[in-house]
Amino acid sequence: MKMRWRRTPKEMAAEFAKTRTPQSDDEFFRACDLPDDDLARQSALAVRRTTAAYGRIDPEFIRPTDRYPEELTNLTGWDKIDFVDWLAELEAMLDETLSDNADQWLALEFSVKELVQTTDRIRRGET
Repeated sequence: MKMRWRRTPKEMAAEFAKTRTPQSDDEFFRACDLPDDDLARQSALAVRRTTAAYGRIDPEFIRPTDRYPEELTNLTGWDKIDFVDWLAELEAMLDETLSDNADQWLALEFSVKELVQTTDRIRRGET
């Protein structure tokens, strides 16, 4: 009999998603409380997509209200987050350096909405 101690990433994503209904990008963006412009939308959707990619789940299941560590640690990757690695993925998606403001990223607890707002603020030069 083979014993397994950890759930697979696919199992973790399925369990996370089964209690949720998909949320459109438009609904996600509106819930982030950002200015209604292209820069803010890019920031919001890049954070959503990198958060989902890191957790190996479809972005439609990531919500602005999802919190670390509460909800996000139920996804693979987020259960043992390498925040520098996640930030590098976000920078690659936006083709922009954000880590120069590393002090703004350091928090033990945060919501996806807070990540979105921090990203948007840094991209606007409001540091």
